Amino acid sequence: MIKKIVVYLIIIAFSLSACNKQMKEDESISNNVIINNKFYNNSSLRKIFVAHNEQDINKIIKLLNDSLALNRYYALLALGSLNDTNHLYLKLNLLEDTSALVRQAAAFVIGLQKNLNASDILIKHYYNEKNPIVRAQIIEAIGKCGKANTIYFLSKLKIKSQEEKYGLAKALVHFAIRHKINDNISLKVLELLKDYNTDVRTKRVLSQYFYQPNVNITNFYKQLLHIYKNSEDNIVKINLLRALSRLKNKKNVEFLLEQLNNSNTQIQIEATRGLAKQNSTAIPSIMAKLTQHNNPFIAQIASEYFIKQGEKTEANYYFELAKTIKNWQARSLLLHAALKYAEDTLKEKFAKSIISGYKVTKNFYEQSYLLSSLAFYPQKYDFVRYQAFYTSQTIIKTTAALTLIKMRLQPNFDQIAENYYKEQGFDLNKEFSLITKELFKKGDYAQIYYASILLKNKKLNLFDNYENTFFINQGLSKLQLPRDLKVYKSVCQILKIYTGDTCKNPIYKMTSIDWKLIQNIANKTKVKIKTTKGDITIQLFPEKAPTTVATFIKMITQGYYNDTYIYKVIPGISVWSSSRRGDLWPDINIAHPIFLYPNNIEEGSIAMNLIDNNLESVQWFIILNPTPGMEDRYTIFGKIVQGLDIAKKLEVADKILSIELY
Repeated sequence: MIKKIVVYLIIIAFSLSACNKQMKEDESISNNVIINNKFYNNSSLRKIFVAHNEQDINKIIKLLNDSLALNRYYALLALGSLNDTNHLYLKLNLLEDTSALVRQAAAFVIGLQKNLNASDILIKHYYNEKNPIVRAQIIEAIGKCGKANTIYFLSKLKIKSQEEKYGLAKALVHFAIRHKINDNISLKVLELLKDYNTDVRTKRVLSQYFYQPNVNITNFYKQLLHIYKNSEDNIVKINLLRALSRLKNKKNVEFLLEQLNNSNTQIQIEATRGLAKQNSTAIPSIMAKLTQHNNPFIAQIASEYFIKQGEKTEANYYFELAKTIKNWQARSLLLHAALKYAEDTLKEKFAKSIISGYKVTKNFYEQSYLLSSLAFYPQKYDFVRYQAFYTSQTIIKTTAALTLIKMRLQPNFDQIAENYYKEQGFDLNKEFSLITKELFKKGDYAQIYYASILLKNKKLNLFDNYENTFFINQGLSKLQLPRDLKVYKSVCQILKIYTGDTCKNPIYKMTSIDWKLIQNIANKTKVKIKTTKGDITIQLFPEKAPTTVATFIKMITQGYYNDTYIYKVIPGISVWSSSRRGDLWPDINIAHPIFLYPNNIEEGSIAMNLIDNNLESVQWFIILNPTPGMEDRYTIFGKIVQGLDIAKKLEVADKILSIELY
């Protein structure tokens, strides 16, 4: 008997020792990943990142059995980042790994796969899991993978830890994106939003729930309004304002008008966006006044309203109103509306005025906006065509090509072509076929991509005007891979449609990982972005996204980002930097697969833009207010630690003077 007791005690002691060892290992992993970048001397870790960069899933799978939990953790993330849709049960098995860090990664990548077959197994593992961080990740994965009936499980969860509440919040939002939602779930979200013990991070996610189209807010308007008025966090208020804007009635218009007087500019912007969605007869006059607003983003949203909701009888009014607007973007957008809704007798006058403004301005982004407005008047194709081939500014060439494509896709193009032939004796259908061919032969990769949009449209019958498809192969021969992979795929679709030919699988290599540079990056590395609006300081995440950070730093040291521009701004949501072309098209043949990891994407996060599905280059953007799914699509490689107010003021055409390490 005594011998048995001794044996049991030895077993218990050994188990406790092993458990303690694993806890220390996880703690050691966490500390090393965060504060000791020399960890990248680990040869297995290098193999994982190299295999990820080479998109070699088989090599990564072999490393899932590594003895070191850190390596299993990164191998799982590498596998998930490559959009591996197989090996589900291999990932599910790793939910039983001895390391909590590995189990968290397993739950994360299972969530990325969004496989309904994982739902029931995830629920089972949730009940068996003790670690709150892992439990939170499992809940989130259930929200992404869960079947429609899984909603009952989510609605009945009784959660106390902040980590699990955060996981539940993300699960409920993802579930609302994928399924029709019943009121019981909405009540659960309201309960968590009202709970004073729910932290701000979680409330920011929960507040995204009610602006999802699958969620009915009619029965919860008063409660949401109450939470909005009592919330002290502006991100929560902005998200709830976006949700409240979905309800269209006179009372809601009055409420949104009140928010235009809010002291927070971002709330004013969201209120304007909400007003633009209302269908009250008072909205056009409200928007007309807002085009004169001193906040450029409010003026732009108001002007854009008239492109979407304009009236033919008001075209001349839009044209005259545009003359009074100071902000060039708002003015250009209103000219879009004027030309779009103008009667034929006015279109020529408006188009001539737009072209005159195009020739006068020195701002090539304003030129780009004005040029794109001509899409509503195909008769000016010859002017636009000239800009596509004979100007020196790349962004103008790209915009001109896209404008030509939009001209051809105008709903009334056939009628325009018929009238043009009667008046001018010129066949516009044939002319646009030749332009499309010309874009393939003379254009760059961006122009080829836009031309391919037309060629893929069988209804246009463009190929009736071609003797052969040799020009398509000419276009293919100009592409650089992997930079132009998106264009390559589009052009190959054309060949398959019209000739039956299938392109060979493209052969290309990803940009090599600069390990020497990675090893020398300090974990607290910061960069300063100097813009014409002020300075922004970013802290980088080399321990989370080493390849992306190394590429970013390499571009900084080469001066790549100096004198580039802000190309795109979605007011209150994101700010996108340009390439040296001036647009979002990459101009350098650098490419890496995205690297995804469990993260708390937040206001001020920095992400790398995509050049194709799961493929990034060197253009980055700032997230001002995360939208659901961003963390599953982009590599988050840093965050703003100073100058967020500057980032919120950045507009299209603002200049990035330089980016410096410090």
